[in-house]
Parts: sequence; C-alpha cells; structure tokens
Amino acid sequence: MLLIVIFIFLAIYLLISVAVVTITAIWASRKQRRPWLWACLAVFVMYNLLFWDLIPTLIMHKYYCDTQAGFWIYKTPEQWKAENPGEVETLKESLRSTSDSHNWLNQRFYTDVKQNKNFAHAIGKTEKKLIDAKDNKLIAQYINFWRGKSGGIFGLGGTPDNLRQSLVLGWGNRNCVDEGNPPNDEFNKFSYQFWEWGQNK
Repeated sequence: MLLIVIFIFLAIYLLISVAVVTITAIWASRKQRRPWLWACLAVFVMYNLLFWDLIPTLIMHKYYCDTQAGFWIYKTPEQWKAENPGEVETLKESLRSTSDSHNWLNQRFYTDVKQNKNFAHAIGKTEKKLIDAKDNKLIAQYINFWRGKSGGIFGLGGTPDNLRQSLVLGWGNRNCVDEGNPPNDEFNKFSYQFWEWGQNK
C-alpha cells in the first residue's frame, strides 16, 4: 500500500516538475533569454525541493553499513557452558523488571538496546548487546543503521520533512543487510538460545 502511495506521489510530482520546466522554458524564450539554461535551472530547483539529500544519505548509509554494521559473536552457548559447568541447570526465568534498555532473558543474561534516531542526517542507529550480568562480559553484539525517518505526520507528532524522508529515503532497502538477512534476525535467534536455558524450570 505504501509503495502505491509513493508511486502516485512521485508521478504527480514528476508531472508538476515537467509543467514547471516547460513553462519556464517558454517564459525564457519569450523574454529572449536562453530557454535551455532556464529549463536546467528549473530542473535543478524541482529536483532539490524533494531530493536534495537523497544521494548524500545513500552514500553515508552505505558507508556506515559497510564499516560499522553487523553481528558479532564473542562467545557461543557451547563455549559459555564449557567455561561455566553446571551453571545452565541453575538458570531460571528472571523476575527482574525489564527497563527501557534492558531485557532480562534469565537471572544471568540480558540484552541492552540503544537507539539513536539522529545518528546522522536522516540516518538512525540501533545497537543491541547480549551481556552476562555476572561479570558484564559481552556475549554478542548487533549494530544496524536505517535511513529515512517515520512519516507519521497526521496526529503522530511527525513533521512534513518526516513524511518527505519516508517517501524519498524510506523506499528500498532502508536497513543494513548481512548475507540477505537483517543482522537483527541473527541476534534474536542467537539470544533465544540463552533465554531457553531459564525456561520450564
């Protein structure tokens, strides 16, 4: 549905842009000025009204995805069990309350989630960590970057630029991709193994 709305919006904007460029060229011709120069100027203005940050954002997003995003495992469940014999049998479902950033998997492990919606212009960052609470050792880490802010403009606290970003920057692959799957999927699957240790006990 969103894709249809985006295509309709862009089609209307294209028609308006063509009309503006044509009218500008006709006006320049009547004023005995260079029609092609004024037409190019009109194209430049109409493009930048909507797409002024598209190319820089795509370049920045690709850079951060290539250099900082991903999923890292520092200790597998098998390695942790080998280093902590008998500990798995003592793990139970955590009774600790879950805060905004901490989600307790059991009394020994928790995930820490941090989101920076303004990491860079039109680019946000999500960082998730799986931590052993006993010694605060990092078990696994996931970092993702997304582009384009939410288009929630109607009664949801959004702005016209949020809507513009969702239409222009939010299409296609908004997130970093790791081997065809978002790294977050792998992080959740990995963390689930530690969560299972505390269940049904």
